[in-house]
Amino acid sequence: MHFQPHRTFHGPCTPPVRSNYSTKIALFNTMARGYTCVNDPLRAIIVFSHVLCPSLVPDDYTFSSLLNTCSKVKALEEGKQLHCFALKHGVRDNVYVVPTLINMYTACGDIDVSRRVFDKIEEPCVVAYNAIITSLARNSQLNEALALFREMQERSLKPTDVTMLVVLLSCVLHG
Repeated sequence: MHFQPHRTFHGPCTPPVRSNYSTKIALFNTMARGYTCVNDPLRAIIVFSHVLCPSLVPDDYTFSSLLNTCSKVKALEEGKQLHCFALKHGVRDNVYVVPTLINMYTACGDIDVSRRVFDKIEEPCVVAYNAIITSLARNSQLNEALALFREMQERSLKPTDVTMLVVLLSCVLHG
């Protein structure tokens, strides 16, 4: 298969034979994850574009998995398309998808959009804070990362090991 970014989410769709929806989406999710794990991540996006039909709607795991794939191969345009598609399907404050979106935009070099994604979360969870704090720290925005850590504490959210590691590294780098 040849990867054509401009055609990723466009094209004919043959509705699958009606059977168990959750089995079909679970099968796709497993295939997508497998392609990513065996260093063929673009195939996951291609397969997604082929199975995308009104009767087979992606779930939270689908979006997270594919956004991770976009992060891995720095596929910003495909990641943006997935982001829009996720919004159309009501995935706005999902605890799995939003941190993955933050990571994807950061991996693709767009830290400003990562921050906007975080800022739109009504009630950010620790995982979302970890994602944005890590993103900011990796992009040498250490003061902002530490400010978000303080904000997280003010909201009475308990830092995880990941949070503490990133904050400590930020402090070391900041001097």
